[in-house]
Amino acid sequence: MNRSALVTLAGVLALSACSGGGSTRLVARTASSPSSIKMAPYTIPSTTSPAAQKSESAAKAKRSLKDFYTGGTPTFDGGMDFLDAPNFGPGAQINLAIVSVKAMSAGTAYDLVSYDTAVVVNTLDFQRESLSLGSNTLPAIAYDGVRMMIDPTQSSVVSNGQTYPMTFGTFDPQTHAFTPSSDAIASVDVAMPFDGSAGSVRLLVDFDAIDSIALVNGVAQVGPALIGTNAAHSAVIAGSVVNNAGGPVSSATVQAIRPDGSVAATTVSADDGSFELHAMRSGSYQVVISNSFITRHGHIVTSSNADTTDALPGIPVTIPDGYRADLGQVKD
Repeated sequence: MNRSALVTLAGVLALSACSGGGSTRLVARTASSPSSIKMAPYTIPSTTSPAAQKSESAAKAKRSLKDFYTGGTPTFDGGMDFLDAPNFGPGAQINLAIVSVKAMSAGTAYDLVSYDTAVVVNTLDFQRESLSLGSNTLPAIAYDGVRMMIDPTQSSVVSNGQTYPMTFGTFDPQTHAFTPSSDAIASVDVAMPFDGSAGSVRLLVDFDAIDSIALVNGVAQVGPALIGTNAAHSAVIAGSVVNNAGGPVSSATVQAIRPDGSVAATTVSADDGSFELHAMRSGSYQVVISNSFITRHGHIVTSSNADTTDALPGIPVTIPDGYRADLGQVKD
């Protein structure tokens, strides 16, 4: 008997940046350990978009069931949580025009959600909750990840009152040079294996805007850096960076480092010093805080209101699937 797999795709984008990328830290600084870490089960809340629902319904109405539904009974409830992005200034927007999201299996793409007209989402509106994108019925098979299709001509970044059109491409990790893509529709793959026959599945995708977006000569150069996981296995590490006087430290780079030294997730602290690392797997990490950070595109992110740049011990955190670890206030 076929089983239903309910998948919510969640990507998160806030005034911080989360990624599993390998950016180089200019000053490797770490934070002093908090006195206690609070652990609790946690699921990111979800919301819906009337525009996305309307456009998805219109797309389905134009297709026959044979064309749209691809067989089997798994139902994928697409969603996107945007939680992590750099602070682009007051009134900032990161607008992505989503055309479709596809589930990928051995090179074959299956429509997770497809729109009649592109749905423009300001990712900064979804800093602590997911945005449901839609649903479809897909085969009950194993999937390698998801592919987002984005229309650059309808996408933009608004920073400090200026609007920057988006150009998608790639950043060279060594030279930081940007190579634009010639594709009319940007294709962004997120590796995140999941089993479509395993019952209800919800996916989280985290868009690392700090490493993905460079504002250069009036254009937003976008080399997407995303991580994703099954939300049932997703862990969250949260806290607040403060100085010795208890004042908030903003734009401090916060990273979760695996035992092998690789970066599991990256974010920057918000204006109030708070941060959240999302779309992580259970495991042991060192939480490292840096006052200066070099992005993949060569830009430097510098913290504000910190007392020192001296190196301090990292914070060891071991977290299980489906839990939130709250570090509380971390002195920078």
